[in-house]
Amino acid sequence: MNWIILILLLVLVWVVVTFNRLVVLRNRTHNQWAQVESELKRRFDLISRLVTVMQGHQIYEANTLTAVVEERRLAHEGGDVGEVNRTESTLRETVKTIFGLVENYPVLKTNRLALNLQKELIDTEDRIRFARQFYNDTVMKYNNWRQMFPASLVAERMGFKEGVYFDAEGQ
Repeated sequence: MNWIILILLLVLVWVVVTFNRLVVLRNRTHNQWAQVESELKRRFDLISRLVTVMQGHQIYEANTLTAVVEERRLAHEGGDVGEVNRTESTLRETVKTIFGLVENYPVLKTNRLALNLQKELIDTEDRIRFARQFYNDTVMKYNNWRQMFPASLVAERMGFKEGVYFDAEGQ
C-alpha cells in the first residue's frame, strides 16, 4: 500500500513539474513574440514617416505609396504569428520598392531626414531578423519539450498547442 502511494505521489510530482516547465516555455514564446511585434511596429512607424517625407517632396507614385500604406495597415492589424507571416513577404518587397524610389529621386537622396529614416529602417530590418531568430529558437525549444515523450502526455491533456514559427521566407 505504501508503495502505491509513493508511486502515485511521484507521478503527481512529475506531472506538476512537467506542466510548469511547459508553462514557462510557452510564456517565453509569448514574450519573444512581443519583442518581434515591437520591432515590427517600429518598422511600420518608420515606413509611414518615410512615405510622409516622400509626399512632402511631391513624390507621388500613387500605386507604390498606396501599396505601402495598405501593406503597412494589413501587417499592423496582423496580431498572431500566422497572420503576420502572410503579410511579411509583401511588406519586405514594399520596403525594397521604397528604397528604389529614394534612389530614383535626387531630392530624396540629399534629404537628411529621408536618409536617416532609410538608415533606421535598415537597422530595424536587422533587429527584426535577430528577434525572429530568437523567437523561432524559443518556439523550437517549446515544441521539442511539448512533443517529447513522456512530456507529450501532459502537453496533450493540458491543452498546450504547438508553437508557430515566424517564417523567414525571403530573408
